[in-house]
Amino acid sequence: MIKKIAVFLLLLLLGGSSWLCRSADSKAHPSLFEKKRDSYLGVIYVYHEQEIEIVDIFPKSPAHKAGLQKGDKILYINGERLRKGSELKQKISQMNPGDKIRIKISRDLNDQKFTITLAETPPAFKRLSYH
Repeated sequence: MIKKIAVFLLLLLLGGSSWLCRSADSKAHPSLFEKKRDSYLGVIYVYHEQEIEIVDIFPKSPAHKAGLQKGDKILYINGERLRKGSELKQKISQMNPGDKIRIKISRDLNDQKFTITLAETPPAFKRLSYH
């Protein structure tokens, strides 16, 4: 065990991270070695009056497939209250395509819950920062 740790530290110091990503140990602890990819929900939103409101939804996006609508207000993601507009983008970008998220929204003064499977950001949107 100590030998593995010493080799790990030595490789990190020598810049051998690409070898580490392919090692047998990376399968045991993928979160230590995997680079997160751009995940995609497919909404355009505004933050005003301490609410995140969906102003548009891309066709065929995970949000569209799940049934989110323009005017929905996103309240929670995975049980965590969103307090700033930037938190939605941050939380989505920390996840991988294929991850499921639980979203609680307010629609017409009624709360609704959705489970949505994120997709990979389409290449055309990667520079535009849509989530």
